[in-house]
Amino acid sequence: MSKKIICLDPAAHWPDNVGLGGYSERDGAWEIADACRRLLEQSYPNDCTVIMTRSSKDDLRQRYPGYLNQEVRRINASGADYSLSIHTDASSNAAARGVTCFKGGPLSEAFGNKLLAAIAARFTPAELPLFRSTAIDHYNGRNYLKVMRETVMPTALFEGGFHTNEQDMVLLGTPGGRERIGRALADGIADHFGLEAGVAMSEELKVILLPGSALINCRPRVEDGVTRVDLRPLATALGCEVFDHIDDQGKVYIKVERR
Repeated sequence: MSKKIICLDPAAHWPDNVGLGGYSERDGAWEIADACRRLLEQSYPNDCTVIMTRSSKDDLRQRYPGYLNQEVRRINASGADYSLSIHTDASSNAAARGVTCFKGGPLSEAFGNKLLAAIAARFTPAELPLFRSTAIDHYNGRNYLKVMRETVMPTALFEGGFHTNEQDMVLLGTPGGRERIGRALADGIADHFGLEAGVAMSEELKVILLPGSALINCRPRVEDGVTRVDLRPLATALGCEVFDHIDDQGKVYIKVERR
């Protein structure tokens, strides 16, 4: 399978859209997109390339008239197979809540449906319900969102809840909640691309034993977004003995010498 390219486009409105408790949409959208990027790069290092339209949370090149034209040009220049524009929603109706996915065309429709399925798998309806899922090609016969209408690849626009709703802000208002939304989007992207989680080995990832700063050679790596190590060398370095070849299936015993 050829390596897939996904372009993530976190909202960078100017002026910013501010929600309850001073929530910033452009900061929140960046954190959701960055969590999505990290999981994709860690879990599918050989199968997926992620391109971001903003290089950092502080990258606000869009803060001038015509920024949408620049945004579309950056997305189109990415060479991505698909693009995903990430936002959070607002309403004068404080009761409005839930996620929205805008889609245009059959490929975008299938892509957006995978994203919503991943959200539904990771969140209960009480945590993050569906607000609407719609194909937006019915405004004068064309998609009315520029970031979708003028991009050259299939694009979906995702709204990760309402920053004007107290219940949605339970998630959007915390770094952990924004991380969960980003990881769910990564699941949807991986499912749509048919990716299988791989192993990302990193020379920068090390396990250090304190005190003394001894380096433990236990093959630290990232699998499915989780840091893992080999048990035996780690346990040995900690002064433990491992018994894993005994007639007790499904269990590994570790003997700790009491001091």
